[in-house]
Amino acid sequence: MNYRADFLPPIKLISIEDTALTRETGSSKRLIKTTPPTDIRWVKVLEFLRSNNLAPNSRKLYKRELKRFLAWSEVHYHELRPRHLALYKEYLRDEILTDAGKPLSKSSINAGIAALKSFFKWMCYTYPDIISTNPTLGIKLEKVPLPPGMTITLTLEEERDLWAQARQNSQQNSLEPFESYCQVPRQLGKGYMRSIEVHPQVHLGIGNYEYYDEILSQCCESDHPLQFAVLLSGKVTDKSGGQIGEGYTAISGGGIQRKMTCLDSKSSMGIGFSMPPELLATFFPTGDGEIPPQLRFLAKGSEWQTLFYPKTTTAIQTVAQQIVNCPYHGMTKRLYLQAKVLELISLQLFPFLAEQAGVQPSPRLKTQTIARIHHTREILLSRLENPPSILELAQMVGMSDHTLQRGFQELFGTTAFSYVTEKRMEWAEQLLRQGNMTVAEVANIYRGAIDLSGPLNDSKTVLYRLNLAAQTTESFFDFFDAQRYFIAPTFTWQISNRTKLTLAAEYLDRPESSALAAVLPAVGTVLPNPNGKIPRNRYIGEQDSLENSYSIRAGYDLEHRFSQNWQLRNALRFFETGYKRKFNAGTALADDNRTLSRFFADDDGYDVANIFDKQQQEKQVIENYWQRIEQLKQALGDRRHHLQVSFASLYPGFGEIYTYGKKFSTSIVLNDIGLQRPPAQSGDFFWGTGKISYERLSEIDGDVLFLSTRREKAYEEALEKLQQSPLWQKLKVVQRNQVYLVDLDHWYAFDVLAMNAVIDDLFKYLVSAKL
Repeated sequence: MNYRADFLPPIKLISIEDTALTRETGSSKRLIKTTPPTDIRWVKVLEFLRSNNLAPNSRKLYKRELKRFLAWSEVHYHELRPRHLALYKEYLRDEILTDAGKPLSKSSINAGIAALKSFFKWMCYTYPDIISTNPTLGIKLEKVPLPPGMTITLTLEEERDLWAQARQNSQQNSLEPFESYCQVPRQLGKGYMRSIEVHPQVHLGIGNYEYYDEILSQCCESDHPLQFAVLLSGKVTDKSGGQIGEGYTAISGGGIQRKMTCLDSKSSMGIGFSMPPELLATFFPTGDGEIPPQLRFLAKGSEWQTLFYPKTTTAIQTVAQQIVNCPYHGMTKRLYLQAKVLELISLQLFPFLAEQAGVQPSPRLKTQTIARIHHTREILLSRLENPPSILELAQMVGMSDHTLQRGFQELFGTTAFSYVTEKRMEWAEQLLRQGNMTVAEVANIYRGAIDLSGPLNDSKTVLYRLNLAAQTTESFFDFFDAQRYFIAPTFTWQISNRTKLTLAAEYLDRPESSALAAVLPAVGTVLPNPNGKIPRNRYIGEQDSLENSYSIRAGYDLEHRFSQNWQLRNALRFFETGYKRKFNAGTALADDNRTLSRFFADDDGYDVANIFDKQQQEKQVIENYWQRIEQLKQALGDRRHHLQVSFASLYPGFGEIYTYGKKFSTSIVLNDIGLQRPPAQSGDFFWGTGKISYERLSEIDGDVLFLSTRREKAYEEALEKLQQSPLWQKLKVVQRNQVYLVDLDHWYAFDVLAMNAVIDDLFKYLVSAKL
């Protein structure tokens, strides 16, 4: 039946901004209180503020600026364009006044724009389906003039503004998703600062810069995170007598930072990283989940922070250099830097912890523990050229990193890495004293490089530069070597006196043998073997074992200057990286003490079926997987489109609880079935929100929660502690008794057999239980 507009019932329009309405009842009037509905856009702001580790003052500033922007604009996030942000910047500059009736300063305007840039960068990364392009990319910060003088004095706010402006002008080469690059503000000097998120709450900075003048930084009283810093060159001093560099490092504890003035030398290179002090309870866990008593001086809360300057050691310098020259990419790079950061924390804190531990009797070590520590020393001696980290060593010998460090110190009177550094120096000194080897030859490194440049035409308007380099590194292990090949051509065409085009490319190839095949079993190396001793140069992998990686960069810069004040610049950057591994590694000797069990790994999984001529079985396994997926879909029916399934893992040694994104192997099974995920786990990424604290337990809430764990004492204790938490008991999934404990080894694995085990659990709990 069709209705005409004349027949539509009358409606009454009510402004949502009214805080009170008047309802007439007969001859009387009654006042009705109403609450304006919540701006749906504000929900994302609150999520952003919760997901970032911001200091209280920064959180307050971000909240104020984002609230001001939403009050100014009624446009939804997906409709925002750069022109809207440009208008908002004009609004801040021309219409907003301070309490004193004055226009906002450039620093205040920059603070507002910086808050928007951080928020929309987070939105693009977290919700690409809502906003795929950052509308703030083209919005530049206000230029803050510098005071003249040979020693430049900057307040903390001025320094932050300069760096924020430099970030907008820096060329982003897309190094890694978790890494950003910033050039030094050109008003101050030249160089760069790389920022790397090695952990959701640990931010690593690597800087190498040269200032035009010395910089005097004035810091006011403020909340301060826990920070560690090491300079490989240069020096920073504060007026109270502290010094970083030239023999000293720095540890700035969490708490309230006093008002202080620091003087930066003209050039320096080093690293620094910051984190909330509460993270110490995760990195150095105790039974009660609190920060260890020996480290509580680093977490002062609302009291004055602890600030001290440990001496630089050879081990500290070595780890800092390894961080700066990290050879890995992608997830491997992040894991490597996490291990190195923990190692550096241990090395810097060692003098203080050793002094405290010295008054306590050391527990006696078990025979098995002593054997494993001796195996650790043997591993270090066999890999002096490229020693593993403490965490890698602990995994190799099957013990905790804490027990390994404590036991190594007790047995040998020094830390593991001080020991390997000393042995490397002794080995190098012995070779050099023989008199027939250079320093490069002692290091078994052979390197050659060519640098060519010049004009390509008579007018010298077309210039070129070509860098070529090659390097090979040998080892005493059989069949092991590593190469580096590098080529970087650059062409510059001066089209006119106002126009210039530059083309640049770079290719780096890193073929090398797999180092994992160089680890020998304990029996036959440090422990006796009735069949004899295993030679130290024995390589238990195949000759074609490899760990290859490559990277390609290319791009252009086109510049045209209209006048002294106006310039057009267009740039393009391309970056590609790849990684390929294929290796055999040993696990353990058989009972005959001569047969070694090995496992094989290949990044091209289908090659395994080809190697063992099992293509038909591989095809059958895959077909069986998809048949089971279809059976589970039919058993669940339409419920799978509405059922919200959450998945988390319990790790007592690594911060309790972890969540995962849609690219995780188990998540792929859930995606194939069509099951829904909680918002925090629905992103197109491998890890979800990573490690979560108890305060963020709501992120794992859903209709069903699969919590993967193990039947071990540490896991059972962690689960009991979790279940006693009031925040856990508030979860809807807990109150409905829909939490299911599943096998961590199945739900975390990456093979089709584990995926079938996950399907078994889904049948058991979602179908058989008739959820």
